[in-house]
Amino acid sequence: MAAALVTALVLATTVPFLGKPVHIDDVYFIEVARGILEHPLQPLGGAAALEDIDYRVFASTGRCPSTFASMSHPPFVPYWLAASAWVAGGFSEWPLHLAFLPFALGAGGAMLHLSRRFTDHALAATALTVASPMFVLAAQGLSTDMAALAFSLGSLSLLVEGVDRDRSWLVWLAGALSGLAAVTRYSTLAMLPLLGLYCLLQRKPGKALPAAAGFLLVFGAWCAQNLAFHGQLHIVASSRHYREFFAGRALDLTAVVRNGLADLSAIGATAFVAAASLLLMGGRRRWLTFLAAATAAAAVFLLRPRGIERLDTYSGWEAAAVCAAFALGVTVVAEGLGADRSEVSRDRAFLLVWLGLAIAGTVLLLPFGTARYMLPVLPPLWLSVVRRAERRRPPAPGRWALATALVQSVSLALVLSLADAELAARYREVALELRNDHPAKTLWFVGEWGFRHYMGLVGGRYLSSADPAPQPGDIIVRPWVAGMHEMAASVRQRAVLIQDIPLASRWPIRLMSFEAKAGYYSHHWGFLPWTVSRTPLERIQIYEVRVPAPRPENAACASS
Repeated sequence: MAAALVTALVLATTVPFLGKPVHIDDVYFIEVARGILEHPLQPLGGAAALEDIDYRVFASTGRCPSTFASMSHPPFVPYWLAASAWVAGGFSEWPLHLAFLPFALGAGGAMLHLSRRFTDHALAATALTVASPMFVLAAQGLSTDMAALAFSLGSLSLLVEGVDRDRSWLVWLAGALSGLAAVTRYSTLAMLPLLGLYCLLQRKPGKALPAAAGFLLVFGAWCAQNLAFHGQLHIVASSRHYREFFAGRALDLTAVVRNGLADLSAIGATAFVAAASLLLMGGRRRWLTFLAAATAAAAVFLLRPRGIERLDTYSGWEAAAVCAAFALGVTVVAEGLGADRSEVSRDRAFLLVWLGLAIAGTVLLLPFGTARYMLPVLPPLWLSVVRRAERRRPPAPGRWALATALVQSVSLALVLSLADAELAARYREVALELRNDHPAKTLWFVGEWGFRHYMGLVGGRYLSSADPAPQPGDIIVRPWVAGMHEMAASVRQRAVLIQDIPLASRWPIRLMSFEAKAGYYSHHWGFLPWTVSRTPLERIQIYEVRVPAPRPENAACASS
């Protein structure tokens, strides 16, 4: 019964969005997948899926652009997309989203199995996870988020089962799944210590050996491909590139404060009913935690530390909303991490380490704060919170509090999904309208994400910040939100702005907006994952080139 309910919940929040346009980072994995169809043994060959800043990094270091260096993710998802497109006969939205549905279902199933092992209310912990807007929006994407979560949870679930029941073949399979997680997203390598820790806590350290063998078989094959075709490991090459990519943005205390403010606000702003329920349960420690967190967030807005951008643009009400969301998020996380004198056990220790690693990895190691990065935090968080609630005396609030929290979470997830899908759809519409309005002209575009994907489909050319190529009569399009860089100064001087189009929205919800200070996908837009606003959804600027370009210099690298 519980499995059927979890499956129904996942399907209810994903199936209506199977036609969602390509959005955010989906485009980069699709571009790599197109190359895989041509060269299946060299998934990261060539120079696809590069952003403007990648080209600048390569130019500054005197290297030719390459996907092998610039792509931070290993190739499982591009391979999956390529296989799906080969079966479907093209990169259409419906078949691709359908191909990713098993990952969301698998993650839900693995979470249910782990919840049965670590809690007495498995359905509650699982439902709080899969109903979260962060889970739901990840399930609607075509990037690595949900696939990595599914493999990681699946690996941990099989390992727990194998170790508890002394089934070495399950432990080996758990290691193989952890290898698949690693060739999906390198950050999942943090799961390997957890697998070993569980074996140690259960006093069966020898069980880690089959898991290690399964992992090395899968991950070792990827490393062997790297050495055979590129002479170096991809994880090393991409790490070197991203140190240069994020040069000048060192991980210091200011960055930790910035990431923590965005990441924990995401928890509070998406699970505010659950957080409020914890406060209503009483307990001076919870209220002190809430007030201390709110005060700390307020201090950030008052002191405005150098390195945390745009704090001076927040009104009093906007800053108060961030402080409240942050305090609610800290309240939930503190509940999960809190010491419980009523329980000192190996299971509790395992969950604490899992949750601590997940939060530390997100806040300390990732380059910016975003709600989507908190996805791996959800499983250990809700397992820990539910487990503590079960052991609390007097008993924690019952079914009505849980039902209210789930209704809030699902409702918000669906509302945010509609708003997110609308933004994705508008980029597709703009691309089609531009081609229809300028059928015979060369279209250039400055922008990323789904806008980049659909402009490419209508024949648009990506315009980097160092490219002076546009000629008189050419059209250049730049969106305000998705336009991540500026055109070259020489091009801007030769072009005239002919249209500046604000895109209205049917929904008063924003997930990415400078004006509304909503930053679901990055804190650069705002510290809250969503806000209520009637500001334009996006702004499209259209330029026409009027003056000829100078003669181009010979390129040092072959174009791709």
